[in-house]
Amino acid sequence: MHLTKITLGGLLCLFLGACDKPANKSAQKEDTTAKVVEKKEEPKTKEIEATYVNCTVYAANTQFFFKSAKGDTITVSVLAPEARMPGDSLTYAKMPDKMIDDDPKLEGVPGAHPKMLGKKFKIIYNTKDEVTEVKLSE
Repeated sequence: MHLTKITLGGLLCLFLGACDKPANKSAQKEDTTAKVVEKKEEPKTKEIEATYVNCTVYAANTQFFFKSAKGDTITVSVLAPEARMPGDSLTYAKMPDKMIDDDPKLEGVPGAHPKMLGKKFKIIYNTKDEVTEVKLSE
């Protein structure tokens, strides 16, 4: 008897659910009201001028440190080309040459190239606020 009540209850729910919908598609009214879509303006890329202060070189990544005119530290992290996976969709910042000390007599982990320290650079961002390029200011 208990099973019959559950079965009847389930059938009743199915029947009521079917009754909510129109029997045929011609009875359904199509919504023809015009929808106003606001076009959001894409944020512009930004450029920040900053001074090169240091870098830290790791096995597969280098972090470049800059100081903005406001005194904020800006870190640009770049994955080594040999550590990148083919076909990945990540954004890699384009960096100038000679940012890392390449002295062959250097012992230990290299740091910032002495000739580049203290120079002004433009740090360029895309619309996703990712650094896309760092270039020497003129």
